[in-house]
Formats: sequence, C-alpha cells, structure tokens
Amino acid sequence: MLIIYLVVNGTGPRFWLGDQEGVTVANIVAHILFLNGLNLYWINSIIGVEWSIAVECMFYLCVPLLFKLIRSIRHAAWFVMGTLLLSFGLNTVFANAPWISDHPLWGHYLYLWFPNQLPVFGLGILLFLIWKDERHWKSVDRFSGVLLLGSILFALCAGMTDYLIGVLLLLGAYALYHWQPFWLLNRGWSWIGCLSYSMYLTHMLALEIVSQIELPFSPVVNLTLMFVMTLLLTTGLSWLTYSWIEQPGIRWGKKIISRMKSVRSQEDSVKESVA
Repeated sequence: MLIIYLVVNGTGPRFWLGDQEGVTVANIVAHILFLNGLNLYWINSIIGVEWSIAVECMFYLCVPLLFKLIRSIRHAAWFVMGTLLLSFGLNTVFANAPWISDHPLWGHYLYLWFPNQLPVFGLGILLFLIWKDERHWKSVDRFSGVLLLGSILFALCAGMTDYLIGVLLLLGAYALYHWQPFWLLNRGWSWIGCLSYSMYLTHMLALEIVSQIELPFSPVVNLTLMFVMTLLLTTGLSWLTYSWIEQPGIRWGKKIISRMKSVRSQEDSVKESVA
C-alpha cells in the first residue's frame, strides 16, 4: 500500500509533512520498519491512516514486558490509571512547549502519538483479563473498581474523549461476548471483519477515487451515494489485497514461526540430553 499511495499521490509536500519538501527515502524506510510514529513529520505522511499501525507496533514491543508485569485485574487497573495520568501530563507539558512552529500539526501529533493512545491499550488488557476470568465483572474487586471509576471521572474532567470512547468500546465488546445479537454478529459482518485490516489501508484510496466523481443530486443523496460507492470499492480492493497479499503473508509468517519453534525444541532436546 505504501507503493500504491506513493504512485497515486506522489512524494510532494502535504499537511502531515509540515515544512518538509516531500517524502524522503528515510521516511519510506521508517514506514517499512514501523518506526514512522517516532517522527512527527512522518507518522501519517504517506497513506494518511498509518499512524495507528506505527502506534500498535510500539505497543507490541512492550507486550512481553507487560505480560510479566500485569498479572491481575488490579494490576491492569493500576496500569490504566497510571498511563492515563502519564498521557495527560505529557500532553499538557508538550502542548505548552511545542517543538515546531506549526501548532495545528503539533496538536495532531500529540493526539496520535504512543503515550496518548497507551491508556486505550490498557483498557484492552483489562478486557482480556475480565474475559479470561470465569467470574467476569465479579472478579473486579472494590479497589480496582474505584480506580477505574476514578479514571473515567478524571477523563471527563480533562476532556480526554478518546479514553472515554475506549471505555464505551470495552463495554460494547463485553456485551457482544454475552448477548451476541444476530444483526451484529453474522456471516456478513464476520466477512467484513476479516477484511477490516485491508479495508483500513485501502479506504483512503477508494475515497480519493470516488471524490473525483461529480454527482448532480442533492447533498444528502450525493453523500449517501458516495458512501455506498466508497464502501463497495473499498470492499472490492480489500478482498483482492486480503486474498493475494494479507493471507499469503500470514501463512508465510506462520511457517517461519513454526520453523523457529522446531529449531528451538531441537536445541532444548540437545541441552537436556547433554545435561
């Protein structure tokens, strides 16, 4: 998708590049290595939605450590509250001490960067631990409940809407796990879910194509038709990338992991026999 967007949009200046003249080789390499999130000019400068993938990869690097540190719902509640306070503190400090003169771009970066999104990842960890425990919400002790309620009240007072949306999504995911209405959980939505990662990467391209079409109807009708056309085109493009790129890549990755596990088990067997 990096290649496609570079071909379609070129390498010239754009909002996300700020005062930089264009997309550089270093920028492209950073995207390939998922390090674009470390540079405010690069974080979202090629595809237009890649910032979240860079942030997610930063989180994946922390996962081994988090698995060791967060072993209970109480640990997760402390992590959520701690990262929420950290995010608020860092954003408050850096909002008043920008590194660049382009204040709108700096504000966007402070919303997208890893520290600001970390509390929402904490909610994901919390949801996993609640789901894992057979008692579910009953496993949330009083102290953890107070911490989580305090985090919601703090986010309300601080205007941290992304965290509040994360809380709503946590509750929605938990509700779907239990009640599973057919209109939300069916083969159609499941198929869309399988394509969702590809759709995330292709929808900006589809929107650019559809926006070139001039429709002669009323604004509401035009918007509805544009939405339908964008959805259909995104779904079609995503089915192609899912079938020919994403799935083969996943199978290739599984083969590599399987070989690594085989080699490791052989090494362990040799060590045991030597011992």
